[in-house]
Amino acid sequence: MTDKKSYVPYIAISTIIFCFVIIMAIFTSNAFGDIALSESKSMYGISDNQSFESMNTSQQASYYAASSLSKLPPGSEIQLLITFVIAIILGYIIIKYGRKLFKGLFIRIIYCLSIWTLVFMFFVSIGYVLYGSTIFEYVWLSIIFILASIIMLLWLLHPEWWIVDALAVIIAITSAAFLGSSVIPIIVVIGLIAFSIYDYIAVIKTNFMLKFAEGVMSVQLPAALIIPYNSKVSLIKDGINFNPVEEKFERGFMVLGTGDLLFPTILAVSVNIFETTIDAYIIGIFIIISYLVMSWLMSYSKYAKNIHALPGLPFLCTGAIIGYICTLII
Repeated sequence: MTDKKSYVPYIAISTIIFCFVIIMAIFTSNAFGDIALSESKSMYGISDNQSFESMNTSQQASYYAASSLSKLPPGSEIQLLITFVIAIILGYIIIKYGRKLFKGLFIRIIYCLSIWTLVFMFFVSIGYVLYGSTIFEYVWLSIIFILASIIMLLWLLHPEWWIVDALAVIIAITSAAFLGSSVIPIIVVIGLIAFSIYDYIAVIKTNFMLKFAEGVMSVQLPAALIIPYNSKVSLIKDGINFNPVEEKFERGFMVLGTGDLLFPTILAVSVNIFETTIDAYIIGIFIIISYLVMSWLMSYSKYAKNIHALPGLPFLCTGAIIGYICTLII
C-alpha cells in the first residue's frame, strides 16, 4: 500500500500549473484587447496622445469598436454553447473512430492546424505585452511562426506527456482568454452551471467522459494535463490506465482535463474584462481552493478508494461561482 502523503507533490505541481493558467489567461485577455485597440488606431491614423473628442467620425467609430472588441461582440452569448456542442460531436467521433483516424499522420496534421492557431495567438499576445506593436514586424512574426510550428512538430512526431501538457496549458489559456473576454459574467455563470450538470451526468451516470478521456489520450491528444507518478513512465509506450484501480498510482499518471482548467477560468477572465482585475484574482483563488478540496476528496478522504473518477467541473465551477458572488457582495 502506497503512503498517501506521496500524492502531495503531484497535487502541488498541478495546483501550481492551474494557478499559472488562471494568471496567464487574465494576462492574455488584456493583451487581446490592447492589440485590437492598437491596430485599429494605427489603421485609422489615431495617435496615442489624441483625445476622443478630437477624432473625426470614422476615427471615433473605429476607436469605440476596437475598445469594445473584447467586450461582447455580436452573437458571443452563444459561443460557449456552440463550442460545447462541437466538443460533444468531436468527442463522439474520437471515441468511436479515434484509434483508426488519429493513427494516420494526415488526420493529425488537420487537427494540428487548429491547435497551431491557438499556440500562435498565445505567443503573439505574450510578445505584444513584452515588445508592443513591434511584435507585428515580419521578423518577430516569423520567429513566432517557427516556434509554434516546432511545438506542433514535436507533438506530431513525439507526443510524449510533457509536450501534451504544454499544449493543454496553452489551449486552456488562449481559449479561456478568448471566450472569457467575449461573454459577460452572468452568461458565463449560467454556462458553468449547465456544464457542471453535464459533466456530472457524463462522468457518473453515463461514463461518457471516461470513454472520451480514454479515446483521446490513447492517441495523445492534448485533452488533459497529465503528471506522471513515475519519472520512467511514458505516455507513448505505457499510456494511461483508465480501469478501476486500488491506488491512483496504478494509473501511471495524474489526470486533469483541459476542460477543467478552461471552463472555470473563463469566469475569471470575464470578470477581469467587464469588472476588475482584483475580482478576477479573487475568483481564481476560489477556483484553486475548490481544486484542492477535490484533490483531497480523491486522495485523502475515506471515500478515496471507492472513487474511480470525479467530475471536475461541479467542484471547480462551484468554486468560481462562489468567488464571483463574493466579489458582488464585497
